[in-house]
Amino acid sequence: MPAVSHSPDAAGHVGEDQWWLPVADPAGVAAIGQAAASVASALRMPEAKVAAVAETAAALSALLLRRTSSGWVLIRTLRSGLEWGVGLVGLESAGDPPAIGQPGHDVGVDLPGASAVDAYAWPGVGAVVTASVWAIEAPAPWADGLTSPIPGEEVSGDRWAVRELDGRRQVMLCDGLGHGSAAAAASRAAIDAFLVAPVSGPRAAVDHIHKSLASTRGGVVAVAELNPRRGLVRYSGIGNIAGWVVDPESRHGMVSVPGIVGHQRRDIREFEYPLTPETTVVMHSDGLDDTWDLARYPGLLAHSPLVVAATLLRDARTGRDDACVVVAHPNI
Repeated sequence: MPAVSHSPDAAGHVGEDQWWLPVADPAGVAAIGQAAASVASALRMPEAKVAAVAETAAALSALLLRRTSSGWVLIRTLRSGLEWGVGLVGLESAGDPPAIGQPGHDVGVDLPGASAVDAYAWPGVGAVVTASVWAIEAPAPWADGLTSPIPGEEVSGDRWAVRELDGRRQVMLCDGLGHGSAAAAASRAAIDAFLVAPVSGPRAAVDHIHKSLASTRGGVVAVAELNPRRGLVRYSGIGNIAGWVVDPESRHGMVSVPGIVGHQRRDIREFEYPLTPETTVVMHSDGLDDTWDLARYPGLLAHSPLVVAATLLRDARTGRDDACVVVAHPNI
């Protein structure tokens, strides 16, 4: 298990450290519980919370093991202001109905050590279960995301971050060129630049990130701004980040211009799209196939952004590159 990196507090939220572990046998269940506890200890969580993390991780792993021989558990660090927590995501591949509990998408899962639990299951597509344990109570996030490195690498060159500005909610995703440590350095530099970018629209944020990445290998970047009061999504991107405005019955792509942030760019442009209380914004790197269809998952959009992101990462990941997906709901 890698060491936990303690990032300095910033005016926003970023995807922190994470580790993917397979669920294959009872010994793996115990190992996942111990690994999660070690992360909680590294975060200096109270002893009772460390025990709760271990209990929750082991219970989630055992739940998946009863259902499938090809499940995965993600352990990740969480941060809200100066407070830290541990998040868990359990992924079950497509299985016979019912996936977990009774057929349907609102699934009751008993993980007594967790601060919050959400689960989605549907016959034929498998299940996703998420849980978190915090030292203190933390609000439900309006946006969340996941990353996964290309097979053979330990670190992903794709990263995401969010911040709030006077009621406007901004989401940034960067795919550092290539993969490995150099790509990860570029995406980390993009996050640092995004969190201190001018308090303005996405176009200004992308321009600031572009100027800040000149000393890195560069990448592709997009920023979406959700303004529920104005019923508007503003979007600016350079390169092949896929941005989508998703409604219950349809989805519409958002426009990025060609280029490489930090090195090559055309004029940065900004586009506007309607935002309703039912709208979900999805952004992902080219590590995901963009032919996904949420119609396959009845009721999924009623769940947390993390459950939606985990479902898409599981089912749309190509395996040919680093992958990142971030999902934002304006009505949380």
